[in-house]
This record gives sequence, C-alpha cells and structure tokens, in this order.
Amino acid sequence: MLHFSIVFNEILSNHKDLKWVTFHGLYDFAYLWRLLGGQNLPNSTSEFAVMLGRIFGFVYDVKYMAKFCEGLIDGELGLERLSKILEVERLGRTHQASSDSLLTTAVFLRMKMVYGFEEECFKGFLLDTYHTIAFDTEFPGFLHRTPRHSSEEKVYEDLKYNVDQTKIVQLGLTLLDDEGNIGGTWQEKRDAVDMLHFSIVFNEMLLNHKDLKWVTFHGLYDFAYLWRLLDGQDLPNSASEFSVMLGRVFGSVYDVKYMARFCEGLMDGELGLERLSNILEVERLGRAHQAGSDSLLTAGVFLRMKMVYGFEEECFKGFLWAKISYRKGVA
Repeated sequence: MLHFSIVFNEILSNHKDLKWVTFHGLYDFAYLWRLLGGQNLPNSTSEFAVMLGRIFGFVYDVKYMAKFCEGLIDGELGLERLSKILEVERLGRTHQASSDSLLTTAVFLRMKMVYGFEEECFKGFLLDTYHTIAFDTEFPGFLHRTPRHSSEEKVYEDLKYNVDQTKIVQLGLTLLDDEGNIGGTWQEKRDAVDMLHFSIVFNEMLLNHKDLKWVTFHGLYDFAYLWRLLDGQDLPNSASEFSVMLGRVFGSVYDVKYMARFCEGLMDGELGLERLSNILEVERLGRAHQAGSDSLLTAGVFLRMKMVYGFEEECFKGFLWAKISYRKGVA
C-alpha cells in the first residue's frame, strides 16, 4: 500500500485531466484520499469538498447520474440491479473491488450511450457557460415567527434559530447564461446521502467558479439554508458576520422581491412570487412550492423584469428583502 500510494501520488501530480468514475462513491473517495494522504479526513464537509476538487478534479458518481435517467428509479438502486436493467454483464464476483470497478465503468459507458447525456451535466452543472443560478429552498416552516417591522437583530436571531434547528426539505436550481437562455432545472429532495454528495459537488463548483450570480425570491432563508447545507455548521452568531459570509461565499446576490420594490406597478414588492409572475405574464412550469419549479419561475420573473424595466443588475446587487444586506461582503 505504501508503494501504491507513492506511485499513485506521482500519477496525480503528472496528470491533471483525469476523470474519476464511481458508484455511490463518497466512502470510496474518502478511503482513497486517506490512503494517498495518510491522514484523517478534514473536519468539515466544505474542507472535504475542496480537497476532492483539488486532488481529483473531475468526479462522477453513476448512482447520482441515474437519478436523472428515465427508468432507473431515481437512482434508488444498487450497482447490480442497475447493471441488469441496462443489460451490462458482470465479469468476476460481486464485492470484489476490481470486478465492481469494471462493472461501474461499463454501466457508465452504457448510460452515456443509451441516454446520450453530456458528462459535463454532472460535473459543475455547465457553469462555464451558465453563470447565473436562480434557486429556491423548501423547509419545514418557522419555529420562531418574526413580527413585522422587527429590528435587524431580531430578524437575524429568529433566522439563526429556525435554520439551526431544522433541515432543508428541497433545493431547486435553474441555470441561465448571459443571454438569458435557460440551461436546465434540478431539484434535490432531503436525503442524507444525496444532500451530502450534493454539498461536496457544490462546494467544488464554488471553488472553481468565482463569477457566479445568485438569484432568489425573498431569499434570506434560502441563502441561510444553502450555506448551512454547504458548510454543515450553524449560522454565524451575528447579522454582520452572516453578511460578510454571504459576500465571501456567494459574491453576486440578487433578490427579485427586493428588486420589485423599484419597479412601477409591482406594489413596492409587497407580493408573492405567484402574483408577481401573473402580473408579468410569466408562466409556471410544474407545481407551486416545489423547489425546482419555484427556481425556474424565479429565473423567468428575473429575466422578464430585466426586459420590461431595463434596469442595471448592479443597482440591486447584494440586497435581500430583509433588514440584512451586504455589499461585496461588507455588512
């Protein structure tokens, strides 16, 4: 193993363009990294994600990819059953690493052939082309309800309590390019393995793409839940620390509800996403309160507002519909 580790590290240092394919591979990558590094794993999900991106680069998980392929039961199946559905024959015995790796490779190739997907759809969500992400979260509700016209301290106190004590239910993402073309919509439901895998991939994306724009509707809780998903820790202790974190991690942030305050005929922003979309004649695809559909509708409303009102995005950068905002990471 020591000799293997030395050789393998040399391979990694000389070949930066390798692709890594696994099946349900969280533990595979963790053990491989420990073999190569000879140390315990990092202390947080975000550190682990950064390590994955730095060392392995292009990572693909066949089980995760199966979620988006028709007839593959949303990925809720093992390698053996997946290979049978796809009519891929195993060579060797199950639970032998070499046989499993060969079967994983064959399944990966068969999925590419049958479904005709682009690998890049599962590595970085095409972020080299689509620089804007509209997103929405669904969460259980509010343990502490914040009275209207509360102070910034009270708003953040309740935000921190609610987010720290509950877990995200769904996350929806819609990608847009600089011309307003939509590249796709994804929805993640709450599942311990899925969300952990997703957070690792997402942290890697953030590391490699510093020019992203984030669009949301009434997005204070959305950003709080997304950050907690990515970092795995409780929210910062103060609104000012939270504001600095927003700027540092997400960069360019836009809140469509806040933007509506400054657009004629949109009731100073005092309306929900559904009513706003009706006024702007933006059609919903899918059901309300489904994170994927809501993120797609948010993207559509954002684009329509830009077209109708002709505003400059920079005027609204860094402001959320709340008493909490930031400008380039400064509270």
